Amino acid sequence: MSKSNSYQTVSKQGLQKTDIPPEEKVVLLEKRIAELEKNHALDEEDSMKYRSLFEMSDDALLVIENNTFVDCNEAVVKMLGYKTRERIVEHSPFRTFA
Repeated sequence: MSKSNSYQTVSKQGLQKTDIPPEEKVVLLEKRIAELEKNHALDEEDSMKYRSLFEMSDDALLVIENNTFVDCNEAVVKMLGYKTRERIVEHSPFRTFA
């Protein structure tokens, strides 16, 4: 049996030969995980910024998914004369607000 510098790996496509040794694959995977974690942190930061803009806006902002209000800001609550957003969220925009 001869020693080979190529390694076999299993992927979704099946058994494949590669010239990357297993220990280097671990390093590459660790780098990719670090990249993903960094991107996730940036996404969370952006999400927090947009959330703040949404909540602090003086304009009435509503989010509708599948014909249902899923979110609204305080300006909507005031505009419609409610005390809490729960009276609006999870209801259809076609419902009569009374």
